[in-house]
Amino acid sequence: MTYTTSLAKGQALREETLALIQYWEPGMDAETLAQAAVERNLLAKFTALRSLDIVKRIFAKRYLIDDAQPARVLKTLTELQASPRWITQVLLLYTTRFHHILHDYITQVYWPKYEAGAATLSRDDAEDFIESAYHEGHIETRWSATMRVRVARYLNNALVEFGYADDASGRDKALRTFIITPQMVVFLAYELHQRGVSDTHMLTHRDWQLFGLEPNDVYRQLDLAAAHGHLLIQYAGDLLRAEWTYSSLDHVLHALTR
Repeated sequence: MTYTTSLAKGQALREETLALIQYWEPGMDAETLAQAAVERNLLAKFTALRSLDIVKRIFAKRYLIDDAQPARVLKTLTELQASPRWITQVLLLYTTRFHHILHDYITQVYWPKYEAGAATLSRDDAEDFIESAYHEGHIETRWSATMRVRVARYLNNALVEFGYADDASGRDKALRTFIITPQMVVFLAYELHQRGVSDTHMLTHRDWQLFGLEPNDVYRQLDLAAAHGHLLIQYAGDLLRAEWTYSSLDHVLHALTR
C-alpha cells in the first residue's frame, strides 16, 4: 500500500461527516453537496474554501464511492438512530479503506502496544511509524519534517476520535480498550460477502484487523452472530460456509437497529 498525506487534510472528521450525511440524499453528487455545505453553513467552524475541500477531496472519496454505498449506509444508520458506537466503527471502516496509513498505524502500532500492556501512545510512535513506512517503500518521496509531524499528530488524533485512545498530558494519548460491536460484526461480514469476498477468505480479510481480530476470533464472532439468528455457518478445517438470513445490506441495517 502506498501512503499519502491526505489524512492531514481530512483527519477523522467524525462530527463533520455526520453533519454532511444528515443533509445528503441519494443521488446527490459531490459538487451539489459542496455548494450546500457553503450556502447552508453545514460545516460551521470551517471557511467556505475549507468546506469545499472537505466535501470534494475527503468526504466524496470516502463515502461517495461504489454508487455512494458508504453514504447510503451512514444515512440509513443515522435515520434509524443506530448506536453512536456502531456508527463510529462504520466511519472508521470507510476512513481506513481510503487512508491506508491509518489502517496500518492501528494494526501495526496501536494493537501491538495495547496487547503488550502499554498505557500510552506518543507522537514519537507515530513519527517512527512514518519513518519506517518510508524505508519500507510505502512512501514514495520522503515527506518534509513538518509534514511528518502533521501526519503523526493527525494519526494520534484520529485514534482519539475513533475511540482507541483518550487525550492525555503533553504529546501522549492514553490507550483505551477497543471492542467491536455485535452489530458491526454482522454488518462487516455481510458487507464483505456483498463485495464478493468468499466465505473462507472473509475470515482473513484485513478489515477485521482494525478490531484486533485474528481469523479464529472472527469465526467465534460469526458463531455468536449465528446463535442470534443472523446467519448459518459451517466450519470444517479451514473452510467456512455461510448462509445469510438477510437479502440485502439495507435488510441487515434495519434488522440490527430494531
